[in-house]
Amino acid sequence: MAPYADMTNAQEGMLDQAAQAGLKAFTAALVTGSGCTPIWGDTLPVTNDPTVTGEITRAESEGAAPIVSFGGGEGIDLAQSCPSLGQLTAAYQSVISTLHVSHIDFDIEGAAIADTATNNLRFQAINALEAANPGLVVSLSIPVIPSGPDSNGQAFLKLAHSDGVNVSVVNIMAIDFGSFFDSGGPNMGADAIQAAQDTLSFLQGVFPGATYSMVGVTPMIGQNDDSAEVFTEADAHTLVSFAQRNHLGRLAFWSVDRDQPCTGSASGLSHCSMISQQALDFTKIFDSFTG
Repeated sequence: MAPYADMTNAQEGMLDQAAQAGLKAFTAALVTGSGCTPIWGDTLPVTNDPTVTGEITRAESEGAAPIVSFGGGEGIDLAQSCPSLGQLTAAYQSVISTLHVSHIDFDIEGAAIADTATNNLRFQAINALEAANPGLVVSLSIPVIPSGPDSNGQAFLKLAHSDGVNVSVVNIMAIDFGSFFDSGGPNMGADAIQAAQDTLSFLQGVFPGATYSMVGVTPMIGQNDDSAEVFTEADAHTLVSFAQRNHLGRLAFWSVDRDQPCTGSASGLSHCSMISQQALDFTKIFDSFTG
């Protein structure tokens, strides 16, 4: 279980609390690009941001292993801002070397997932990283609908395979499915499970021998950006039971910073779940998943 942690939203104290409570892994988000310089959301270079590096190091010292995630739905993806293969590879490597991580994630959303030229460049850089860093674990995070990856997501995964990338986990973002799936009332836990099932079916046609160990699922806890969609604690229990039975490769959520009720300085969708809960409720539920 490796929930995302937004490293620059002023709620990183929740990551520290979760690590002290026994969290074993987390996904540090999100690294974007300023030219060929990898930056955090606070615009500081990953290689020169003592605050974020200190927060990651502290969580790691408390027993939580970091995964670093590049991309996301906001900001400029590093592969789009740095079109030189050599410089892009060096930029990714600088993050790996600075934070001493063995797991990296590429969260490709929006228009970026349909940018074939940039996707091909990114995959070439990943190939170089895998060659230079034995044992490097690479995951690809993509948006899905309950029927699995859409046509852009399918093309993206096919390109990863044809480019020879060693993909350990395809992490599906079971978030903001849209009005078509919201009609009649969304069931976020069941929809996330259906998305996982249909993603595996697609993967088996692209990556020979794919099993659920290649599938990760990441919902957005509590209120989603889509106002009709709320991922409840009951949904969390449902998804964790499915993940445990089927031995999913990863279970995560967005985000550990939001795993608290809205009160005081924690207000708004980026800082809290906007539902009734106790702090770290979702972390405790998801932490029962042993992988």
